[in-house]
Amino acid sequence: MKTQSRWVALAGAVVTMATAVVTVQIIGSTPAAAVPGLHQVLAQALPHDSRASKQAIARCGPGEQVVGGGAIIDDLFGFQVVLTELRPFDGGSQPDGYVATAQEPAAGLGGGWEFAAIALCAAPVAGHVIVSDTTDSNSSTFKAHAAGCPAGKLVIGTGSRIDHPGGQVGLHLNRSSGPRDISRSAARERANGYAGDWSLTSYAICANPIAGMTEQSEIDPSVGSIRCASGRIHSLGGGGGLVDTGPFFLKTLFMSADLTAGIVAMTAVPPGGTVVQAICGP
Repeated sequence: MKTQSRWVALAGAVVTMATAVVTVQIIGSTPAAAVPGLHQVLAQALPHDSRASKQAIARCGPGEQVVGGGAIIDDLFGFQVVLTELRPFDGGSQPDGYVATAQEPAAGLGGGWEFAAIALCAAPVAGHVIVSDTTDSNSSTFKAHAAGCPAGKLVIGTGSRIDHPGGQVGLHLNRSSGPRDISRSAARERANGYAGDWSLTSYAICANPIAGMTEQSEIDPSVGSIRCASGRIHSLGGGGGLVDTGPFFLKTLFMSADLTAGIVAMTAVPPGGTVVQAICGP
C-alpha cells in the first residue's frame, strides 16, 4: 500500500509538468487584501482495493475556510475510474472541507486503485459563502449546469457533484467562468449509456473581490497543465467543454506542493484538447 507521502511527492512533481500560462484579467472593485494562510490539505481514501466507489474528505483546520480543492485517481486499468464528486462544504460548527468521490464502471475492475482528495484552506475570507444549484433528475446523456455568486462577490473556488451516478456517469467539467461570476459543471453518461435518472449540482465558493486575483486558462492537446504567472493557486479547474463531445471524464485536478502549478487529466483527451484553469492570487 502506498502511503500519503507518495501523494505529497507527486504534488511536488506537478511543478515540472505545468509550463503553459495564459493571464486573463484582474477582477474586482474596492478589493480586499490577499487571502491569508493559504495551504493544501491532502486526504487519502483507504485501502488499496477494488471497491466500486471510494470517497475521501480533506478537512481544513479549526477556524479556516475552504477556498478550493481537487482529487487524484491512481489506477492501471485503462483510465476506467472516474470522478463523480468534487464538493466544497461549510462545516458550520465543525471545520470546512472538500469531499471527492470516484467510481469504477458498473461492471467493476479486476484490481485495486487509489484515490486522494485535496482541500485548499485559508484564514477567513471576507464575504465567503458556498452556493449551489442542481439540475432536474432524469436520464439525459449529457448535462451542463452553473451556480452563480451573489451580487458583489466573485468565484474563488468550484465544485461539482453527480447524484445517483450508478457507476455509469462521470464528471466532464469543473471550473469557473472567465469573469468568475459563476461556476461551471458538466457530466456525461459512459459510452454504453445509463437507464437510471441522475442529476448534476454545481458549487461556487464566492467571496468579496480580492486584490491581485487572476483567472488563467489554457487548452492543452493532452494533459492540461498550468502555472500561476504570479501568486499561488486558490482553485484549479478544467476538463472538457459545455457541449457533448463524447465519453471523456475527469480523473485528476492536482496542485504542486507550493500551489504555483497544477494539472488536469481526463480518461482520454476530448476533441479540442483539455481545458485547465487556475484562479491565482497573492
